[in-house]
Amino acid sequence: MKAGEDFFNLYNHEFVRAAVAVPRVRVADPAFNAREVIELMAQAAARRAVVVLFPELCLSAYSCEDLFHQGALIETCRAALGDATVAAPVLLAGSLFAVGEAMEAFGGAPGEWL
Repeated sequence: MKAGEDFFNLYNHEFVRAAVAVPRVRVADPAFNAREVIELMAQAAARRAVVVLFPELCLSAYSCEDLFHQGALIETCRAALGDATVAAPVLLAGSLFAVGEAMEAFGGAPGEWL
């Protein structure tokens, strides 16, 4: 902490307020799921969290099984991402992965093979 900085500001001590959120989801309904994610992001921001962690595949929901291989679901998840960065099913080099858009942007490796 530098002289003159507010001692009671946690960011002056190199801490970060993080939140973990689990949205209500509907299977294969990325638009609904994205609205739920964005609502939880807003709640976390109101509580001054700077990072919010969500379960992987919270846009598509896990029990989609064969739907993960449908282009329509993949494209709908990508469209539903909007400003939210969460894990979504991604088709990469002919293989399907659960990858956050942020990982791809920073050159990260795919997470889990579906």
